[in-house]
Amino acid sequence: MSINSASPMQTHAPNLSTISLAQWRTFCVVAQNGGKFSLAAQAIYKSQPGVSRQIALIEQALSAPLFIREGKHIAGLTSLAQHLLPAVERLLLAAEQISHTAADALNQ
Repeated sequence: MSINSASPMQTHAPNLSTISLAQWRTFCVVAQNGGKFSLAAQAIYKSQPGVSRQIALIEQALSAPLFIREGKHIAGLTSLAQHLLPAVERLLLAAEQISHTAADALNQ
């Protein structure tokens, strides 16, 4: 079989529309707290199981893990998470700016 007749590699397109801004915010806070779900939960006033569930939902939508797990310990961010984190931070900043813009416009 020649190289030209080989089928192209299939790529997985994750369904990001199922991930809410609140879930992305949870991901950022967990990442900023060194993967410590309990510290992240305290920072955003949620339960630790709730934070774990939000991360699991993101990972399910992506079909990939965001954190390197060693038992119950988080050893770090996966390569995917390292690539996503700056973009997600920009997304959250943009959402905040949109909220402020809307509030300013409504208050004029």
